[in-house]
Amino acid sequence: MKRIWTRVMCLICIVCGLGLYFYPLYSDYQLDKETDKAEQEVESYISNFNNASSDSSSTEENTPETTKSDRQKSGHTVTKKKKTVITEEDKKNDSLYKEIDAYNQSIYENKQSDLKDAWSYMQSPVSLKSLKTNVYGIIRIPRMRVRLPIYLGASGKHLSHGAAVMGQTSIPIGTSNTNSVIAGHRGWNTGSFFRHIERMRVGDYVYITNPWQTLRYKVTSIDVVSPYDIEKIKIQEGKDMITLLTCHPYLSHGNKYRYLVYCERDTSYTGPAQYQNTSETYVVSETEKTLKNKSIKDYVNEAIGKNDKASNMIVTSNGSQYESSEVEINQEDSLRNLGVIVSIFFIAIWVISLLNKLLKFVFQKLKGG
Repeated sequence: MKRIWTRVMCLICIVCGLGLYFYPLYSDYQLDKETDKAEQEVESYISNFNNASSDSSSTEENTPETTKSDRQKSGHTVTKKKKTVITEEDKKNDSLYKEIDAYNQSIYENKQSDLKDAWSYMQSPVSLKSLKTNVYGIIRIPRMRVRLPIYLGASGKHLSHGAAVMGQTSIPIGTSNTNSVIAGHRGWNTGSFFRHIERMRVGDYVYITNPWQTLRYKVTSIDVVSPYDIEKIKIQEGKDMITLLTCHPYLSHGNKYRYLVYCERDTSYTGPAQYQNTSETYVVSETEKTLKNKSIKDYVNEAIGKNDKASNMIVTSNGSQYESSEVEINQEDSLRNLGVIVSIFFIAIWVISLLNKLLKFVFQKLKGG
């Protein structure tokens, strides 16, 4: 009976250890698949919009000497000139773009007077029926190695599947007098999301692909504020901004602070979003460098909270200091790694036990033979 219980406990330890490590990876994998699908939907809309605008504005090449009918009669081919880039005029003629632009102007003019409570945050300000999807676009954050679908309205459902533009804040279309507040979980059971937002630094880039183009924003400042300090997320006169928003500290479930990363539009950017190029190769943080060189003792110390919290402080752009969540995140990662180590240990014992039994069986057979 004792042996049976020992085996059961070993099996539980193996399953728990492997589950602790692989479940977050599986969640990120599933989220990545959802993002792939969302990205295809957005790209499909861009392609269809491009084709439609090309067809509606196609022009036939005419020479001064002949008309279209003359060329057709003479057997000359009538050719059409198609555009390959969505122009500002194309965008401004699109009904969805017009609706979003009108909404952005409206909340700017009324000074976002309806930005009051959680209900206003959750509501989608415009309908996306014309997109035939509930995904507005894609956000890419190279520093955090994050790529997520963007939804309109920070509802629980939207936040469990990606990032979300908070209701009564601007929708990113690349115009001035806007500030799109994009919220994301600080890690969730369905993925990492904005878990590593503390890795963001002034000068980092964030890419937003909307139904018409890809916009690039540059981090200008970082702040930690009260959840009730609405003024901190409002539109700033004359600026085209996005603000990344998540809970702080990690695992606080939104009750204490909000971590804000302010970004302003980089109007010099005209190309597609890239994760890595010569100017934006991902910079490995000191935290990540440390993680790669840890011993089992280091993992145990972090898992039980033996670390120097005094050296882990966030200094915001205005000089205020808050305790960093990297300590808790490192503890969580250390527990996951310990789980794998423990699982491997028990699997090794199990394999050795099976091999021992097998060898005994073989020797007995040989002796008997």
